[in-house]
Amino acid sequence: MRRTCAVILWTLILCLHYSGQAVRASEIEVFDVVQGSVIKHIEGTPYVQQEMRNMVQTITGMVKDLKIEPTDGYLVKIPLEPPIMIKDPYLNILAEELILFISSDSEPKLLLFSDENQPYFVHFNYDFSFFLLNTI
Repeated sequence: MRRTCAVILWTLILCLHYSGQAVRASEIEVFDVVQGSVIKHIEGTPYVQQEMRNMVQTITGMVKDLKIEPTDGYLVKIPLEPPIMIKDPYLNILAEELILFISSDSEPKLLLFSDENQPYFVHFNYDFSFFLLNTI
């Protein structure tokens, strides 16, 4: 059962990741986990890009367990324009996109996609509440 849920969730994540073809490149998408669909499209701004640069500077480590089965919350897909170079003890990548996982079940996490389209799932320590008030 857990494996099936994980497969379904990864499928949703990949669909969200690749759905950008129908959306402008700089547009942010908010996906509601309960509804199972994108509920909001938001124009990307320099403010959002700066918030994301600040957020990735607070990466605290890689997510080791892949228990990615939120029962509620949101996934926020944010294209990084321009891409952000992340060099820290955990990563050395050029990130082109991120998906912010927000759930009451667990702490927030980031799924980063490199310029080679490789996924990196990380923990971070950043207060993004003000960003959320302006996004969701």
